[in-house]
Amino acid sequence: MAGATVDTATGITVVFATSAFTAEIKDVNWGGISRESKDISKQSTAAPGANKFGNMEFMPGDLSDPGELSMEIHFDPDQEPPIDQAAEVITVTWPLVSGDSTAATWAATGFITAFEESGTLDEVMTASITVKFSGEVTMVAAA
Repeated sequence: MAGATVDTATGITVVFATSAFTAEIKDVNWGGISRESKDISKQSTAAPGANKFGNMEFMPGDLSDPGELSMEIHFDPDQEPPIDQAAEVITVTWPLVSGDSTAATWAATGFITAFEESGTLDEVMTASITVKFSGEVTMVAAA
C-alpha cells in the first residue's frame, strides 16, 4: 500500500550518472513539461452561440517536452559544474514519505544549459543550475 500522498520537499536528491556532479541542493523545480496543441479550426467552424465564447478547435500534439530542472545549490568554487559535458542520465529521487520503504524517482537524459553563481555580502554563496531534458522520463513509483 502506498504511503502518504502529501509531504514536504525535504530530502530530494539529484544524481548525475556520468559526470558524478554533486551539490548541496536548496531548491528543486521541474517545470516546462508541455505538449503542443494543433489548431484544427476550419472554414466551417461555427461562431460561438449566445452566452458562449471560444470556438477554435484543437487536437493534442503527439510529442511532449519533458521540461527542465532548475536547482538552487550552495556554491562551491572548487567544484566545476559539468556545463560542457555530454547529455547524461539525471535521476531525481523525491522524499521518502511515511508508509513507503522506497522513494519515487524520475530519471531522464539531460544536460546543463545554464550555471549562475551568486555571492551577496555576508550571505551564503549560491548557484542556479538549469538542466534541459531530452526524450522520455522514466518514473518509478514509491513502494
